[in-house]
Amino acid sequence: LYIDACNPQIAQLECELMMGMRQLGAIAGVVLLAAVAAQSENAATQPAPKDARVTEEGWLAPRVRGQAAPVLPDKVTKAFVLAIRDPNGITLTTLETFKRKVTLCKGKGAELVIVDLDTPGGRSDAMEGICDLIRKDLGNIYTVAYVNPRAISAGAIISLACTDIVMAPGSRIGDSMPIMIAGGKLVPIPDKERGKIETNARTLTRVLAEHNGHNPDLCEAMITSTREIWRIRKRKTREVRVVDPDSKNWRRLVANWPETEATSEADEKLDWEFLTAVDRKKDLGLVMLTDTEAVKCGFVDHVFADFEALEGHYNITVKPIVLEDNWSEGLVAFLTSPALVSILMTLGIMCVYMEFNTPGFGIAGGLAIGCFAIIFGSHYLIGLTHWWEIGLFCLGIILIGLEIFVIPGFGIAG
Repeated sequence: LYIDACNPQIAQLECELMMGMRQLGAIAGVVLLAAVAAQSENAATQPAPKDARVTEEGWLAPRVRGQAAPVLPDKVTKAFVLAIRDPNGITLTTLETFKRKVTLCKGKGAELVIVDLDTPGGRSDAMEGICDLIRKDLGNIYTVAYVNPRAISAGAIISLACTDIVMAPGSRIGDSMPIMIAGGKLVPIPDKERGKIETNARTLTRVLAEHNGHNPDLCEAMITSTREIWRIRKRKTREVRVVDPDSKNWRRLVANWPETEATSEADEKLDWEFLTAVDRKKDLGLVMLTDTEAVKCGFVDHVFADFEALEGHYNITVKPIVLEDNWSEGLVAFLTSPALVSILMTLGIMCVYMEFNTPGFGIAGGLAIGCFAIIFGSHYLIGLTHWWEIGLFCLGIILIGLEIFVIPGFGIAG
């Protein structure tokens, strides 16, 4: 301000005005600082976003699906239960049975399909076939994987194909590394071959995870033992995330993680804090989640104590129809089990040897024919054996017989 020094009264008024404006500026500054502080406080205590999954430790962002979920009616009157509860694992018989049930569901106009899971895993080709049936044949129908009490290995990947995953108390899911079994024993897989097999499994898992809005890093860590997975939380907003610390430079952004080299003073300046390690690389383990851990990781949204609770959540007003395996499917599953096939094959070969060394045709020959008929007939019913394979086997038996009884020595026929 220009102060008129020639007039003392005006100069005094002008000085008072100047002091008043200075005080007004100070007050304005205090108000501005208070507003900024209030805004920061609101940011620190802001409620979770709409549709966020809230836990006791914070909240997880809502799932972002790669494709919109099928529309579920307000009242579900046509719900079906398809059980995959194979104690000996998922086989091609399981696939054929599931295919028949899917056809029935579509024909009856299903609104909701519940896949009831209790499996230790099984064949990868059968697993991929079931996933394709859920994604394509049931693509317009809301599907729910109910893990009760386990969905291990192939079962975990099948659950990813469903629209929702829910679990029962005390259940578990994960541990999906491909393995090879021969003669009932676990066989090591060479590194290059393992890399090829796991690449296919990870790709399928990533496709399913992105389609239904699951965390791809968490899902891939169920397959590969060299992945590390953390649960972290943002200090201001209490947002919880599940991350791979080797991606997006998370090790530099997260405070207090194990084996960190950062000081405590530096940690205080970081926005994110470490909660727990879901899986650690140095342990060479695979992600296996309990129902509680799955909720904390945002992998599942609900844990239902029983089927009635599940029905209430999805507003199923008419009792779901449980599609049971028929007796023939159960019989084929038993006849094609690896243990029984091994026994029948061994017995059949022994009977053939005895028949060749016994004059005429007797009990041993009949038993051999019966063993091989059961093996090939049961596999033929589920598409594992074709007519020409049966023909080749019979031709081989005939040629061996000619070699032993007709043609002297061992030659072309043998």
